[in-house]
Amino acid sequence: MDLSINETVMYITKAQIAKVMAQKGITDYDIYDSLVFKGKETSKKVTFVVELLDGTIYDNSTNIDVRIKAISDVNTAKAILDLYGQEFTLADMIVTVKDAFIQQSYETPTVEEQFEEADSSFLSTVSMQGTFVIGLDILTMETLTIDGEEIDVFDFSYSFSTNPNPQAFASSNSRTSTMNLTSSFSVSFILDSANTTFLNKVLGIALGSTSLNSAFSVSFSIGDQSLEMNTSLKLLNDSYSQKKGQIPVHTITLGR
Repeated sequence: MDLSINETVMYITKAQIAKVMAQKGITDYDIYDSLVFKGKETSKKVTFVVELLDGTIYDNSTNIDVRIKAISDVNTAKAILDLYGQEFTLADMIVTVKDAFIQQSYETPTVEEQFEEADSSFLSTVSMQGTFVIGLDILTMETLTIDGEEIDVFDFSYSFSTNPNPQAFASSNSRTSTMNLTSSFSVSFILDSANTTFLNKVLGIALGSTSLNSAFSVSFSIGDQSLEMNTSLKLLNDSYSQKKGQIPVHTITLGR
């Protein structure tokens, strides 16, 4: 899909609004770009106005701020944008943009205007501001699956290293020719301390009720090459952190 940065943000935003409205069971709504909204009538149950704000261009990414306005009765508009922010902050895309790294986050919705009279009813405007970070032609990790369970993480890394065995030869003026004999591979990630099958298995190993050598079947892919790794890894490290005012998290490393 050959889209500009602004077109990409609008494409994603419209798809996500449609998903939230389907969850709410609302079909009577309109979505407008702020550039064409002026003069339009808000005749639908909910009217959305999407405004693209100033962005920042970096060497290999672009940050775009977006403001979403929902015009309806105040309770409906607030509930919709609350759900939207919760659903899509730091979440995977529900639409595919090839070879793109896209991350979004949103602030708490605020009421801008209340009780504006329109067609014998009173409408309110609730707005929410968010930020898109977009990098094109970026290979990213897709869908981490462990023991058949999709794991939702907000920090992921993998490490691959080899143990070389240099061989010296007299005929090469004491230079060495290195051969890699063994290698190690590990994945590390941070996730919320949710009550899942995977985390209960991790806790069992860490707290002593399950064997240290219990294995995890891990699968993920990276980029268009579909680099897939599907093998059994073991728990190397589990670090748990619980602080006041924050949801507890685990930092986990699995390796072979």
